[in-house]
Amino acid sequence: MQFKFDANQEYQVRAIESVAGLLEGQPRNEADLSFSLGGFAAVPNRLDLDEPALLSNLQSVQRENGLPADDTLQLIEESIETVEGNKQVRFGNFSVEMETGTGKTYVYLRTALELYRRHGLRKFIVVVPSVAVREGVLKALKVTEKHLRELYGNTPYRYYCPPEKCYQLRAGVDYGAGRRLGRGRGIFVRTPIVAQLTARATRERGW
Repeated sequence: MQFKFDANQEYQVRAIESVAGLLEGQPRNEADLSFSLGGFAAVPNRLDLDEPALLSNLQSVQRENGLPADDTLQLIEESIETVEGNKQVRFGNFSVEMETGTGKTYVYLRTALELYRRHGLRKFIVVVPSVAVREGVLKALKVTEKHLRELYGNTPYRYYCPPEKCYQLRAGVDYGAGRRLGRGRGIFVRTPIVAQLTARATRERGW
């Protein structure tokens, strides 16, 4: 038995378009790898839109979905560890709400591929609250693979689950840079170059 997926469910397409609409005007990130003796450069996700542009896009998406428009962006601000030392960063915090049973997992997997198609974004992290949900994500990746490949022109992506005993999540980010992602167990999915989804929410913020 094989599942058949309808790619034209209106509410699912609207959710995908809403996320993509947040990045309206974002140039596509093209792969431009360069290598040097003793090291290499990889292709990071890059956001060129400033906060006023993101707010304008958010308000447009909200109006299109019949929601009250926010006056300001909700931001997350953190100090993070980088190869150049600690750095203060901030970024927009957005949410898409869907009812249970409407295909949230399908929507966010397809959204990742849609953001790659439109903007060349390659890295994604998905955090879920339990092992049971993690297993559901793995199953969804398996059963939707053929459908999504057909939908997105055979865009390649791979996924795997680290060993159960793995607590500190470490992966070959950016072609092996091995930067810390967070704490917990997870699923990693790689779309063109490298894209990652990690499953399993943590009790403490480690990424």
